[in-house]
Amino acid sequence: MTKNYSILHLDDNPIIANMVKPSFDTIPTISYSSTYNIKQTEERLQEKLPEILIVDLMLDNDYDPTPGIQYIKKAHQQYPGLRMIVYTGYKETGLKKELAPYIVHYEQKGGNPVALVNKIQSLLWENE
Repeated sequence: MTKNYSILHLDDNPIIANMVKPSFDTIPTISYSSTYNIKQTEERLQEKLPEILIVDLMLDNDYDPTPGIQYIKKAHQQYPGLRMIVYTGYKETGLKKELAPYIVHYEQKGGNPVALVNKIQSLLWENE
């Protein structure tokens, strides 16, 4: 029996979600959905935990990663076992090391999201 997986993507920019979604539409066992703020994300997580939560760091503006960092740390405590991936345009590489205890992958935005999709597939299917 084939398992179905859910991916939830938190990004304040709907254009990013619209760019990523078609890559997941080609994979019938993965259900991709997106939220645009922390409140929406929390509501969805209360309903059902996805296998992976993708989080942008700069949720309020394009200069400050603090909201995303704080949310990742909070979600890590609130939802033990929830695997999180950072998908961000923020270029500071030191954050990757700071967030390592809380996330399973850190990916820079840019162009085609194939690398992100491939990483998610490998994470989902590594235990099958």
